[in-house]
Amino acid sequence: MTVPAPGRHAVTKARGRLPLAGLVRYEGLMLLRRPSSLVVVALIALVLLIGFTDTPRHGAAAVAGWANLLMYVVPIGVGVLLSDRLVRERDEGLGDLLNSTPVPPWRRAVVVVAGSFAGPYTLVAGTLLAIGAVHSVLDGGPEAFGAALLLAVAMILPGLLVATAVASLLALLMPLPAARVLLVAFWLWACMLNPNVIPIPSTTGTLLSPLGEYVAISVGGERSYQGLGLAPLSPDVTAGTAALSAAALVLAALALMAAALVMVNRNRLAAGYRWE
Repeated sequence: MTVPAPGRHAVTKARGRLPLAGLVRYEGLMLLRRPSSLVVVALIALVLLIGFTDTPRHGAAAVAGWANLLMYVVPIGVGVLLSDRLVRERDEGLGDLLNSTPVPPWRRAVVVVAGSFAGPYTLVAGTLLAIGAVHSVLDGGPEAFGAALLLAVAMILPGLLVATAVASLLALLMPLPAARVLLVAFWLWACMLNPNVIPIPSTTGTLLSPLGEYVAISVGGERSYQGLGLAPLSPDVTAGTAALSAAALVLAALALMAAALVMVNRNRLAAGYRWE
């Protein structure tokens, strides 16, 4: 007796039962087992070493200073680490295998990126929260930990999302080594290019800088490049402009990631992916 192949309705039902949470967890654990994940750990250790030699500060100001140090270099490591997540199936010849699963290309890509991103973000945010907890104990009040919690959500998260989205999109457009080099150049241009030294337009010091300086200033007064950027994009720092900066960075990251997902979906369809 011949068993009929499942139709679209059956496939849709199976797709809805896919253990997406388990897949996210699997991707995160697989990333942490890679030796290259130690790059992020090494960069955090370097930041801690540099920070301990800085002038001691207290409360929210101290935590904002630590957050700024983390955001200078750690997102580069996170972006480099995650840059191959959307091209891994292509490079390892897994396209035909994944085409046989009842998962749309874009959904698989979302799971891969979300699971891979969770580990580095937890590590960076956890480091900042630990610093905030230590300062709260030393200062005898909860101010530092509260500042660390706010910075982890409004500064660390948007910045790492931008780095991940840029790295993922670049890796789909060019060879992986070139994408990683260009990511480093992008981060230096977007966050640390001083227009008073090198007269090249950039987002440094503006609301759109992935460094998240508006949030750091709003929380703890930590200022470096703010005010040096294009005047229309460099308003005075307030709680409102800090929130606007964080929201703009998240939206920019989502737009870039959406473009990457469209490319993944198009590439899989061009390779013969079909639901029927």
